[in-house]
Amino acid sequence: MPTIMQLVAAVRLVGASVGASEAIYCFEGRFAFQLDAGWWLVISPDSAQRFKIEACRGGRVLATMWCLAGDDARLAELASSAAKEAAALVA
Repeated sequence: MPTIMQLVAAVRLVGASVGASEAIYCFEGRFAFQLDAGWWLVISPDSAQRFKIEACRGGRVLATMWCLAGDDARLAELASSAAKEAAALVA
């Protein structure tokens, strides 16, 4: 399981990557960021020393991505790619 410090850093990085100053909600270790037109990006720690990133819309998980804790470049890329794809689907 990632440490609390790794989780805090990951949540901040995801927020910065999608242009959000804070997570909209936190529930049972899951942090959600609102994207365009009903899309959400949710990050949560996993027991395998990684983070699960889910792209959701309408309460349904439509894509799941994984990133090792500490791989900030991949985490930022996954978050910004998901945000760009959500914006493109809205256009």
